Amino acid sequence: MLNGKPNQSTVTITALEAPKRLAFDAEDSNSVFHHEFTFTPAGGGTRVERHVTMTKGPFYFPLVLSIFKGTVQKNYNGAMSNLKTRMERA
Repeated sequence: MLNGKPNQSTVTITALEAPKRLAFDAEDSNSVFHHEFTFTPAGGGTRVERHVTMTKGPFYFPLVLSIFKGTVQKNYNGAMSNLKTRMERA
């Protein structure tokens, strides 16, 4: 999803070190974003950290991302909240 709309992407797993780390690249028609998740034990649960970097995209994309930082952060936090909810149900 991108701004609440489906965004066709090809996802390629780039690293899988269960149960500590998962990384993948998501490529759409404009860009490639690298997503990396690390999982560490914490207080009887699991701490999940997510790092996202753009590895390919239009030269102006970093400027656009900085302008819309609030929206990007909202989407990021929403995705992490959804992941937490789904993992706690499992």
